[in-house]
Amino acid sequence: MVKNLKNVSQHVTAGDQLFLEKAWEWIERVENQYIPVLTDFLNPHQVSLLRNLASHRELNVFDSADLWPSEQSRVLLAPSYYELNPDDFELELLSIDFMSQFGHLTHPQVLGSLLHQTGLDRRVFGDILIGEDQVQIFMQRPIVELVLQEVRKIGRLGVKMNVISKSEQLQVQEEAQTKTIFVDSLRLDRLVASSFQLGRSKAAQLIKSNKVKVNYQERTDVSYPIKAGDRVSIRSKGRVYVGESTGLSKSGRMKVELKILARK
Repeated sequence: MVKNLKNVSQHVTAGDQLFLEKAWEWIERVENQYIPVLTDFLNPHQVSLLRNLASHRELNVFDSADLWPSEQSRVLLAPSYYELNPDDFELELLSIDFMSQFGHLTHPQVLGSLLHQTGLDRRVFGDILIGEDQVQIFMQRPIVELVLQEVRKIGRLGVKMNVISKSEQLQVQEEAQTKTIFVDSLRLDRLVASSFQLGRSKAAQLIKSNKVKVNYQERTDVSYPIKAGDRVSIRSKGRVYVGESTGLSKSGRMKVELKILARK
């Protein structure tokens, strides 16, 4: 089992190592004690690492995103004979209602207010879904009462929060732009600059000031190598999904397909 952990660790960054060690503790608890283990909200990269680590083990890996599509999700690790009840994920969907004629709420405003007013950790909150006159957020069930009691205002807007059925989940459609870039090498500063039509110095400034994440981890090295399948997010700009290289230009530069979701 330890050998399997070492094999997976050889192919991840140092930043993933602590998560993998924690994930291995979860797996051993399930296998040794025959009890299910429910995680906090994980991002897709962490879910992928966990699934890879748990592969070929005699246990089930249940993902709440399979029931309620979302980016952040909770994972239930359980013995192979375990039958899932959706309630096992212990999560709720809250509606945040406000008077839209007086303003709008943004993702940073909602998250910042929740963290500041409750003192809770980011990992207990899931996706924040922004609609025209309503915002929804997934969160762990044990913290719901605290949130309902403490959060009455977000930004300058008064809000009313209610638990709603997960069948009422907002379907937020994101408009993605497909773009082809030509680069000598797929390093982080070149990708950021090419994706959002920025100068290399501006892209480097964003990276060095901790405003760029690769696969949900901050990267401050402008030459950090990017590969197909990576997700790069730039604060206040948007995020980029990197596709496969589709060949070379006449000058020998790599042709790379990107899917860009710009922040409005």
